[in-house]
Amino acid sequence: MHRDPTICIEVPQVLDFCFQTESQDVCLPISAFTPVVPGAVCSCTGSTASCTLASVSCTEVSRTAGTTAGFYDVTFLVSYSLTVNIVNSAGTITCTSTNTASFFKTVILCAPDGASTVCDITFSCGPCICIDDVVCCSFNLCLVIKSIFPVVLSVVGTVLTPTMCVTPSPFPPVCPPVVPTVCSNCPPGF
Repeated sequence: MHRDPTICIEVPQVLDFCFQTESQDVCLPISAFTPVVPGAVCSCTGSTASCTLASVSCTEVSRTAGTTAGFYDVTFLVSYSLTVNIVNSAGTITCTSTNTASFFKTVILCAPDGASTVCDITFSCGPCICIDDVVCCSFNLCLVIKSIFPVVLSVVGTVLTPTMCVTPSPFPPVCPPVVPTVCSNCPPGF
C-alpha cells in the first residue's frame, strides 16, 4: 500500500469574526466649500450635492480582557475622508469640500495573545441634500472584523517539486498534433 508523506503547513485560523454597520450624517455650512470653477459662487440655489468616501481605514488601537474568559474588548479607530460636491443644474461640479474624521468602534472578540485582527470595510455614500446653504450627506460603512491566529496543520499529501520549464520550439509543430501526457510531478488522478 502506497502512503503519501505527512507534511506540516502554517495557515491563518479565523478564531472569531463579526460585522458592524455604522451610519453617519455630516452637515456642512456653505462656507466650508471651495469653488472649483473660476468665478463660481457656492450656493444651494438650483444645485444638488453628491459625496464620495476615500481613504477609509480601520486600525486596532486597544485590546482589554472582557468579562468572559478568552474574549476581549477590541477597539478600532475608523478613519475616512469624505468629499462633498455641489453640482449645478448643468451637472457641473461647482464647489467641493473634503473633510477627514474618525470614530471608535469596540467589539467583543475571541482574540487571545498572539492573535491579530483584520478589519475590512465596504461603504456607500449618499443621499445628499443642499438646502438653505447647508449641505447634509449620509453614508454607511460595513465593517467585517476577524481575529486570526497562526496554526500548524499536519496534512497527508505530496510535496510537488518544480521541473524545468519547456520552451516553445522555433519550428512549426508536427502534424497531427501530439496529445500531451499528464504531468509527471502531479499525483495520480490529476
